[in-house]
Amino acid sequence: MNISSLYESWKQNTALINENCLSDSENLPLNKELLSIDGNTEEINDRFYTELDFGTAGLRGVIGAGTNRMNIFTVGKVTRGIADYLNKLNTTRKSVVAIAYDSRHMSAEFAQAAAGVLNAANIITYVFDTIQPTPVLSFAVRYLNADAGIMITASHNPAKYNGYKLYGSDGAQMMPEPCKEVSAHINAVPSFFGIPYMKRDEALKNELYNNMPDALLQKYYELVESVIIDRSVIENNKDKIKIVYTPLFGCGNVPVCEMLTRLGFSFTPVKEQQSPNGDFPGLKNPNPENKEAFDVAKIYGAKTGATLLVATDPDSDRIGIMSKYNGEYYPLTGNQTGALLLDYILTKRKENGTLKPNAAFVKTIVTSVLADKIASSFGVETISVLTGFKFIADKIQLFERQSRQFVLGFEESYGYLAGSFVRDKDAVIASVLICEMAAYYASKNITVYEALMALYKKYGYSVESVISFDFEGSKGMEIMENIMTAFRNSGIKSLAGNRVTVFADYLAQVRTNIITGETSATELPSSNVLSFETDNDTKVIIRPSGTEPKIKLYFFSTNKDKEIADANMDSLKQNVTELLNKFKGECL
Repeated sequence: MNISSLYESWKQNTALINENCLSDSENLPLNKELLSIDGNTEEINDRFYTELDFGTAGLRGVIGAGTNRMNIFTVGKVTRGIADYLNKLNTTRKSVVAIAYDSRHMSAEFAQAAAGVLNAANIITYVFDTIQPTPVLSFAVRYLNADAGIMITASHNPAKYNGYKLYGSDGAQMMPEPCKEVSAHINAVPSFFGIPYMKRDEALKNELYNNMPDALLQKYYELVESVIIDRSVIENNKDKIKIVYTPLFGCGNVPVCEMLTRLGFSFTPVKEQQSPNGDFPGLKNPNPENKEAFDVAKIYGAKTGATLLVATDPDSDRIGIMSKYNGEYYPLTGNQTGALLLDYILTKRKENGTLKPNAAFVKTIVTSVLADKIASSFGVETISVLTGFKFIADKIQLFERQSRQFVLGFEESYGYLAGSFVRDKDAVIASVLICEMAAYYASKNITVYEALMALYKKYGYSVESVISFDFEGSKGMEIMENIMTAFRNSGIKSLAGNRVTVFADYLAQVRTNIITGETSATELPSSNVLSFETDNDTKVIIRPSGTEPKIKLYFFSTNKDKEIADANMDSLKQNVTELLNKFKGECL
């Protein structure tokens, strides 16, 4: 069906209201939106030139009408495909699915739509009746022994977005192979309309729709508390630090405040950003990776004398911090916070005798090498995985079979996990550990920032940076693919005047030593990622985002001298950015 026909079909179907519709309340607003763009070829094309892709990171897009938008019908089709997948998987019993949602616009409605489609397919659902963090959904899957989990969220994206994450029975986002099977079932659903849907009242009567057990959250809080490394550190030093916390209008407010209160920390919530609000007023992006997200928290910090500012993103899986030093607040990157957490956890575990000989730390390939050095100094193995926390979760599952100790997993994009009862990055757990760590350093009369400087002095200065290039619209994906191909096939011999020594193509799963010509396997699943290492301890990794139409460049520079490391970083960024723009120009 061509774009014009799709547009007309959607206009007709969204104008109808009937008893079997996914949501009567959603038909007319979508229809009005479609009528408002009648004759606007560019707008129509953008909404219908493709369907939102259900990839390994789930579904994500702008809220609105069309096949390339997040709406009640795209959610319905994806959910029907998931229902078919689960029913094929479980032929002798009813499948069970846990469902949660965040504070974004339409999140609650999309969650109810998903439940209604699953219930119509004779699948049992357990649905939260209030917003919850993504890690709580992960925990709920494990707590209920469910077959799958659905989280309605677009994480840290701008307000116009929403999304849909799918979790497997282990509580982690599904790995690539089962995702391919799910995608095949979704693609087999013949239409966005006419999908069977069971209303909640009927589903309740048939015991298909259930509210989450009241005990679930209390059990989660108990387990979060159990992750504390040394309770005496908190008890003896909690009064030495002051904390300002903002949930950035998202799900973190209740659980993070609950845990900090339980542990007796002195903290001040940012009242203006406490209440859930899908508009995220005053924020371009509700993302703790951006220092601008701390603007209001810094005002609170100045008033209260706080030494630590903490922010979580809307679905509370990412966390960012700022540390006070010489009267100023300094933002820490995801790599820096992760390195500090790793060093603290290993230090205390070694002191109290709980660090096992088979302990392992897991990070993604785009995470700082500083963490590798820290782990090595404690005799702890570092295991690197592809980008995406599901790959870290997969290693946790392997460790359980091997009876290995999992000490920490983290990725540069502000995601951390300790403990194994959750299988996704968890900002609630991380907030507790970060505050415990800050109390520990306060006992030594230093701030978190000063502790970071001490790590650099010990292991060498490591600087990392990430740059993203957006490629939206109907040609965006094609341009991105062409740029990746150009980098892959260009035979780059030097970057910023330094010789490339190692080139790794994770799609081909081959790592090549450019100097010797020797090749070896990456020993990781195939993924569209490229890595270039040079002879002056710099590295760049290039990959398309799994959730957004953008290419991400990760830069790394290491040197004992900070000025040299910074200079090398600047040169590398400039050179690679010029190359990307050159390749982009050739694609247009």
